[in-house]
Amino acid sequence: MRHINHITLNTGHVRKTLPNEVNKSIYFILRRMRKEIFSSAGTEIIDGYTAKGTEEKGNGALITVYDRNGVPVITIGIAKHNHSTIWKLLHQTTTMPLKTDPTSPPEAPYVADRLEIGALMNMEAMSWTGDFSRCMAWIYLFPNEIR
Repeated sequence: MRHINHITLNTGHVRKTLPNEVNKSIYFILRRMRKEIFSSAGTEIIDGYTAKGTEEKGNGALITVYDRNGVPVITIGIAKHNHSTIWKLLHQTTTMPLKTDPTSPPEAPYVADRLEIGALMNMEAMSWTGDFSRCMAWIYLFPNEIR
C-alpha cells in the first residue's frame, strides 16, 4: 500500500499517512477544494478559515491556511518527487524556528506542515489542520487512491 510521509517542520515529527485515513465520502468536496485553492480567491475551509495555494505543476504545491482576519495559520508543502523545490521554499520563507534540516528533505512523496504565527492565535484550528493537510496531500498527489 502506498503512503505519504507527513512531517511537521516546527517540531520535526514524522509519520506515514495511508489512503484509508481519508474518508471516501468527502472525495468530491476535496476535489472541488483542490481546484478552488489554486484560484485567485482560494476556498473557504471551515468557519471563515480560507486556503490559497500555488503549484509547481506536476511536482508539488504550497497551500496556506488563513484565519478570519487573513493571518497565516499553517503552510502546507506537498511534493511528489525528491527533486521538488518545495522543501527548500518552506525553509527559505519561514518566519518561525524550524527543527528540520533545509538540506535534508524527507523521502517523497511527502506533505510538510509549517506552523505560522497565526497558529498561536488560533489554537482551535490545530485540532483539524493536520487532517486538512493530509487530505490535501492525497487529493493532490494520488486522488484515485482515496476515491
